Amino acid sequence: MKLRTVDPRKIQVPEVRVTSSFDGEILAMFKRSIQELGILEPPLVVQVNSDLVLVDGLHRLQEAVARGDQSVQVVVMEGEMQDVLLHNLQLSQLRGRTKASELVAVIEALWKEYNIDSDEISRRTGLSRERVEKLQVVSQARPVVREALDEDLIKVGHAFLLAKIGDPEVQERVLQQQLVFHWPERALAEHIAAVEAAQAQAPAQPVQPPPAEPMLFRCGFCGGDYPLEQIANPRVCVSCAGLLADATRQRRTTTPPEGEL
Repeated sequence: MKLRTVDPRKIQVPEVRVTSSFDGEILAMFKRSIQELGILEPPLVVQVNSDLVLVDGLHRLQEAVARGDQSVQVVVMEGEMQDVLLHNLQLSQLRGRTKASELVAVIEALWKEYNIDSDEISRRTGLSRERVEKLQVVSQARPVVREALDEDLIKVGHAFLLAKIGDPEVQERVLQQQLVFHWPERALAEHIAAVEAAQAQAPAQPVQPPPAEPMLFRCGFCGGDYPLEQIANPRVCVSCAGLLADATRQRRTTTPPEGEL
């Protein structure tokens, strides 16, 4: 790692990351400290090719930019984007309050985009393998479940139980019930078990037989096959019956009465 002086506006902040949050009083103290003493602890960045990508120190970086600082000292280490996420995940455990939804997003990126398994994530971040795998399951939940987690309407344990419901409609319906009744995790698990048991016992919907093929009758005049409603008696189609009727009328108008020449 090296200490470098760089323009804070040229440091990239990844879209997916864990950011510590502070309450109003602590944030005011932080800002006052920066104004009076400056940035005492340099932000940590990873050099990915020619880019400097932020790992830790977003609030410090934002304050430097807001103050119009032209330069700031940073600690630089070389690596790849997965190193940015792994270090960010590790250091976030030592900072202020973090959002569970951001943890889920970082775990999902490491798992899906960079093919890093739960053992490796656990080893490099200090998170237990059980928690990593629980967050992986939560990352597969319906968007509304992740939104509820992001808004702190449910906890990770609730999101984990909801994410394991295979039917998307049932998952969303049970989420709405959870938002109304605010069950603890154990009660939610019991409710989900009852819902899934009821689904398993529900009678299967009867299979509708395919529509029967219409019965066809052959016209004795033209030889074509027609449904019953298009057959005149005796078994002559409507078209042929019309032709026969016209021919009969024509014959009556052109044939002289019997006995006349």
